[in-house]
Amino acid sequence: MRVEDPHMPTTPITTRFPETIYEAFYEDSLPIFLLMFLIIVCITLLTWTLHHQGIIRFSFCTRRHLPIDPTYPHPDGLLSLTPNCYSPSQALHHLISILTYFHACPDRQDCASHYKAHELWDLSVQKDLFELEMLKQERSILTRYFNYFNRLFFSSGLQEQNCSLIFVPESDKQHKECVEVGLWGATQIVNNKKCNILIYEIAEEDPEKRAREYVGVLLHEMLHVFFHLYTCHCQKCDRRTYETNGYGHGKQWQRAAKLLEVFLASELNTNINLMRYASLGREIAISGKSWTPLSDAELKLLGMKRGNVENWGRHYTKQIEHGKTIY
Repeated sequence: MRVEDPHMPTTPITTRFPETIYEAFYEDSLPIFLLMFLIIVCITLLTWTLHHQGIIRFSFCTRRHLPIDPTYPHPDGLLSLTPNCYSPSQALHHLISILTYFHACPDRQDCASHYKAHELWDLSVQKDLFELEMLKQERSILTRYFNYFNRLFFSSGLQEQNCSLIFVPESDKQHKECVEVGLWGATQIVNNKKCNILIYEIAEEDPEKRAREYVGVLLHEMLHVFFHLYTCHCQKCDRRTYETNGYGHGKQWQRAAKLLEVFLASELNTNINLMRYASLGREIAISGKSWTPLSDAELKLLGMKRGNVENWGRHYTKQIEHGKTIY
């Protein structure tokens, strides 16, 4: 015998199904929808912030970058590069591979042996060749250093058809404008496949110091040319990861410059300065910001101190305020 529960509803329970899509999605699921939307927004903001700070990096290139063959060392010791087809990180890793497997490459070993045999590493010996009249000659000492650095570091990728070395004497009008703001060299971009390296006459009384500055300026600009000629130029490319404001002294360039300084000092006994601090300071000044776009971890990796970088930034900011052109 079944006993009726007086509290039990006598009307049967029915399940109501939504009659429209609006009721099914928005009315019944609105809290879940809002929660999902907020999660997506938070993840997007977080990833973009990490990307902007350089902690993570994305490639937005619409064309496919050619892979650099990782099988080192090559039998001929050289790597054939295709212009304007690599990301900046690939170009950097190419340089890292060259330095890592340097001793396994017969061509580069032969080049380094000649470099040492001609005492090019000892700038105190070569200092007299950096006099004005010597530098004006077509086959000057700077050309010799250019050829050696090209073979040692850039797989002979800087050739006559895509890169010219031009010496600018003190009498030139452009010389005064650049030297006033501390620029002793420049990379003149003709097009995506052609650059000129401008080396301004350096007014330094100490012959050895003058020689060291010339060689540092030369390699500084050669590194710019290498990145310009062999990295992709599409607007969405992660080329910007080595350019903080379009003048080429950002993260990838800085890492490459640091590697070259260390390698030259340790392997070839050539101590030169590629002016990394001053270059990053100019980027800060040009961007109109008072801080470096590189994180503390990145600066530490580069062996740089934030305070020194920002001091250079303030120095160049004052020059801009006085109407100087620093690029």
